Amino acid sequence: MTISNYSFYNSIDLFIDGKQVIVYPDRDAVDSYKGFQQQDLERHVRKLIKSDPKYFADMNYAISFIWNFEGSKMLDMWKFNGNFVDDRSGPLADVRVYKDMNIERELGAASGNTLLVLGYEEKLRRESHDLATYLKGPAPVLPFGLQLPEDFFSFAV
Repeated sequence: MTISNYSFYNSIDLFIDGKQVIVYPDRDAVDSYKGFQQQDLERHVRKLIKSDPKYFADMNYAISFIWNFEGSKMLDMWKFNGNFVDDRSGPLADVRVYKDMNIERELGAASGNTLLVLGYEEKLRRESHDLATYLKGPAPVLPFGLQLPEDFFSFAV
């Protein structure tokens, strides 16, 4: 029997300065992002990206996870850029964890659930004709019990 932990709400697509940021809200994110609507989340992510333009300059797209840690607004930002290494594995990635808009160095960068979502996103990207097709395509179908069937903003009010 498979046991579910229902970790993530449906993904949210944000478009910031022509770059797509796919956001996966963790079910516990409602505790620290209470009152947020999509425009608030977009402002929050835009402010984070604008806070370090040099770091984000090479970002083609990002996959991000919002979550709660002891009441703090947590955000894992996986930025992807053009892979100029001829290894056929796709875009290069880098990740930073932010706690209330500041880089967090004490907490780890990924949980098993995060890695599963990233793997399913990568599978979709590889199956797509090109990056634009991937980004315009549907969200991946995640394994049983990983995704809640609801939208985050219906609970973050």
